[in-house]
Amino acid sequence: MGFAIACVVAALGTWGVVAVVRQLRRPETVDRDGRILLADTWTNRRDVVTGYHARVRLEASGFSLPHTTWNDEWVSTIRAAHEHMDNPQWHAAYIVRRRRAAKLPELVLPPDLSDLRK
Repeated sequence: MGFAIACVVAALGTWGVVAVVRQLRRPETVDRDGRILLADTWTNRRDVVTGYHARVRLEASGFSLPHTTWNDEWVSTIRAAHEHMDNPQWHAAYIVRRRRAAKLPELVLPPDLSDLRK
């Protein structure tokens, strides 16, 4: 019985260490206003770039969005990056570059986001 309890305690201890390590390795950062932002890591960039590529391909193929324009869709994406991701300038610039490479029209960004494409 004592051995079983020791095994359970060891397992719980190991689980606790794993949980702490996971917390320490969370890819998040905090901005000066205290908001939690998704950190600018290679893994996070890879994941969002996959989505950006798919959407640029859809737009370039002539696909029409049912309830919005592509410009509004991209503005929404850039705004979300600005509000929830570390280094939003990289995301905006990447989207602009990919769309230019696909020969798509320039985005019309509202004044509050226009500095993000630099």
